[in-house]
Amino acid sequence: MNDIISGVGRVYITPDLTTVSRDVATCGLIVGIICIVSALFGNSLIIAAVTRERGLRQRQNVFLVSWAVCEIVMVFARDVFLVAVYAIGEWRFGRTMAKVNLFLFMARNSFAINHVVAITVYRYMLIVHPNVYRILVRTRNLVIIVINLFLMPIALMLLLDFDIYHKPYRFITKGMYAMKEDNGTLADVPVANMASVFTSLTLDCTVMAACYGHIYLFMRKSSRRVENWTREMSQSNQRESEKNKSAMRKNVREMKFIKTMIIIFVTFIFSYFSLPVMLMIDKKFSLSHWAYLPLVMVNWFSSSVSWIMYGLTHDGFRKAFLKLFRSPVKRTEVTEQSVTEVTSWK
Repeated sequence: MNDIISGVGRVYITPDLTTVSRDVATCGLIVGIICIVSALFGNSLIIAAVTRERGLRQRQNVFLVSWAVCEIVMVFARDVFLVAVYAIGEWRFGRTMAKVNLFLFMARNSFAINHVVAITVYRYMLIVHPNVYRILVRTRNLVIIVINLFLMPIALMLLLDFDIYHKPYRFITKGMYAMKEDNGTLADVPVANMASVFTSLTLDCTVMAACYGHIYLFMRKSSRRVENWTREMSQSNQRESEKNKSAMRKNVREMKFIKTMIIIFVTFIFSYFSLPVMLMIDKKFSLSHWAYLPLVMVNWFSSSVSWIMYGLTHDGFRKAFLKLFRSPVKRTEVTEQSVTEVTSWK
């Protein structure tokens, strides 16, 4: 029997909303631990690959490192609390921490999506406007942009969701999400709470669409130009022809990486906003924890699998990951070989 008592536009807070049954908690705990381990391992791998592999040590890849560091911080700032809720069966960290958890949930979405957009814009500039790109990759400009990737979402939340800091919130275990409380009821669904995130998302989608559309037209035009040059090129100008082809191959590689970013961007939109949309549709929380659990897990996994997508779609990262996996084995073999040589010499 459903124990949620509904008033006009309100839902009374009952144990069904604030606790987790043992079967749901067990599943959430197992998947949550997997997500945490994957996030820590994968993002550390990305940082190591970019910092150690010369081919990946490009200035625009500072966004990948910044994003990876952010995700590692979020694991300890938010994810461990969610695992604890599944382990304990309820939220026991106070209402202030519930607000903080809500803030981190919204901020994390914007941080990740803004990093994807920044990476795409830099790749766009590299392909279409290389002179502007050389200005953007200067150290001072990179630092300013990285800082703004974090400050802009926070500023939007302060402007559009200001009441989050003044009104009480209660942690709801169905969505693993804190909601506004008003005298023992949930005052509203998180439509207003998500205003800043949806505003940011609209801007990001516009920028992504503009970059991708212009790159497509630019690449199409460049391909035709190279074909005409190749057709008209004489033997004496063969070196110039090869140079143009090499530039085109580089642009194609960059284009593949941008496509990877678009896939990740779409994945984030689905994973991050499926849960808030569910909360807005199921306003009275009539659905069970099992109905919400897949959405919570999808939202969680999105921050844990980006490194796998890089490895599958980007040759540079795949080679760097394999090299990092193999290097400990090689060092062990070298050490053993050195010991054998020293023993033989003696």
